[in-house]
Amino acid sequence: MVGFVLLALLALWLASPARAATEKAGHDGKLVSASADPAPGGIDLIYRAPDRGVFTLTQACSDHIAVYVEVGTTGRRLTYGTSGCTYFDPGVVLTRGQRLRCINKAGVSHSCTVMGTYQPAAPTAPQPKVVERKS
Repeated sequence: MVGFVLLALLALWLASPARAATEKAGHDGKLVSASADPAPGGIDLIYRAPDRGVFTLTQACSDHIAVYVEVGTTGRRLTYGTSGCTYFDPGVVLTRGQRLRCINKAGVSHSCTVMGTYQPAAPTAPQPKVVERKS
């Protein structure tokens, strides 16, 4: 069942304006999707932004009105209203280490899913070696 939901979300993302905006921007990042299924009244980590590179969130979904995605621990909600997805065009860039969490206020188990792109950090150029010549 979860596989079907993820497949359906992937199909939605492929047809979404957020995907088109990512392609137009010339990003060659990797598609990332993650989900969490917190217990009733629970909180689960969905995704943690990497320490290197850039993660751009393009979609956040929940399957119940009492379940939502929040960024960080400050309580900034990313999904509102009925179940479904919230799309971000061109996307929300997460700072390194920032966490996306699924908050379940319902009386039964539910889930959240996020999608976005990860652009690895550019490699750092090697530093030239300094050679001292003795005269």
